[in-house]
Amino acid sequence: RKFRKEAASKAMLGTSNLATSEEKELNEAMTEDTKTLVTAIEVLKSEYSVSKSSSETYENEVKEFQDKVKAIIGNDLTN
Repeated sequence: RKFRKEAASKAMLGTSNLATSEEKELNEAMTEDTKTLVTAIEVLKSEYSVSKSSSETYENEVKEFQDKVKAIIGNDLTN
């Protein structure tokens, strides 16, 4: 009877260790996934910033061109 209790106890410890091992693996996988997502978010933020800057540059260039055209032909651009 004592042997059965010890065997059962050892079996439970093995299961507990297995669960802990699986839990550790899941935590590590989640940590890696989180790092990957954070990196992807940072890349997207950077790309957005570059795109926004390019858009602002384009808008400024268009405005400068319009100003040059206005200086040449006047404010009336309908003719």
